Amino acid sequence: MADHDPQAQVASVEIARLSRDLADVSEQFNATNEVLAAVGQSVGDPDRILVTIVESARRLCKAQAASLYLFDGTYYRLSKSVGVSDELAKYFNGPAGYLGPVGLKHDEKPLGDGLTVIVDKSLEGRKNLVAGANKQDYHLRNVVPGRDFTWTLAADIRSVNEGEACPADHCAGKLVVGKAVEVGHIFKLGYKYSESMGARVLDPNGKEVTPIMGSYGIGIERILTAAIEQSNDQNGFWLPASIAPFTVVVTVTNVGDPVLREAGEKLAAELEAAGLDVLLDDRDERAGVKFKDADLVGIPYRINVGKKVASGVVELVTRATSTSADVAMTDVLTQVKERVQEDALLTAVEA
Repeated sequence: MADHDPQAQVASVEIARLSRDLADVSEQFNATNEVLAAVGQSVGDPDRILVTIVESARRLCKAQAASLYLFDGTYYRLSKSVGVSDELAKYFNGPAGYLGPVGLKHDEKPLGDGLTVIVDKSLEGRKNLVAGANKQDYHLRNVVPGRDFTWTLAADIRSVNEGEACPADHCAGKLVVGKAVEVGHIFKLGYKYSESMGARVLDPNGKEVTPIMGSYGIGIERILTAAIEQSNDQNGFWLPASIAPFTVVVTVTNVGDPVLREAGEKLAAELEAAGLDVLLDDRDERAGVKFKDADLVGIPYRINVGKKVASGVVELVTRATSTSADVAMTDVLTQVKERVQEDALLTAVEA
């Protein structure tokens, strides 16, 4: 449904059965004009149909609508429909693509023996809308919710769009939609497994009841993958100190020089004693090979112990910015700890 406007978006109609099955919506039909999106869904019994009504530009939010299907204490999901054409003919008396709410007869209570109609709250108070006429190639204009059709209940069942205003009072913000990585999840399992296992607990009154189950998980691999996707360049990647295998690598540029080797070992021991995760690279390799390896494995900070040690100076490299600075050996511990703290604060703000 949309206000009468030649630029109104095309809506869609989805037909599915509502049951305890965990399958998803099976059939979808696209409307051919700006129409009211009416979703007809069976509820296990072919004679019990659920219809949800949202504005065409908004689309039904299945997860939000499913959360309403607790009328009889059972957690339902949308699953495969049976006899869709017969159900459309019986309740809408019209073809898919031209469905509308005008003329629908509904029950006063949800999920009764007849039709349950749920309208999105955003349609309350709207006027002069366009809706399907339940007739091939026809639509109705100037439809007014509440006057031309009624419903069993109103609820927030639509999806949101980017740029929508903040619903809170005195809030001038706009909704921003972006891509995200699911690194954790929570599932509401309802009674599906607790009933099958015969699980029982005592409520506050000492009465035996079946518990509602839930589960959660955190994807460790996903966290690492997401960090690498966001922090990489042509030389490799870098990780926040909080999840990096090592916070700092101490690279002795020439292990054949006993002065450099001793200085590197001493510095690594001091950093480790201060609580940092330290990798000492004292391999008999060229300095360039060691630098490249450190870049590839994502260690956020590198301390190069080279010829300037004679002057009490080492080079501190920040992998994320590919910048370096000469730092006195007496100050390097403080410098690294400060940068780690700054990195943690920045990560918290971005999150």
